[in-house]
Amino acid sequence: MTHVLAKIKNIPFLVIKETLEKDANFYTQQGMYLENIWQNVDISNEVYFLFKIDNIDNTKRFMQKLHEETIAHNPDAPIAELTYLSN
Repeated sequence: MTHVLAKIKNIPFLVIKETLEKDANFYTQQGMYLENIWQNVDISNEVYFLFKIDNIDNTKRFMQKLHEETIAHNPDAPIAELTYLSN
């Protein structure tokens, strides 16, 4: 099973949760399936979320493009740090 764990800072938990849930179909079309969202108990402005993914290479390309587009629109936008996991 393959996953991507994302960590993002400086966006409220509820904003991230609502956005990810609203965009779930968009991510599903890219082979990414939201499994969970957590707020760091010790650092309140830090949120983690986990996607099960179909293909690491496709997800890496997609996320790179998505992050580039985000930065092009807003250079100060927070970008999630991504960790790809496989067993």
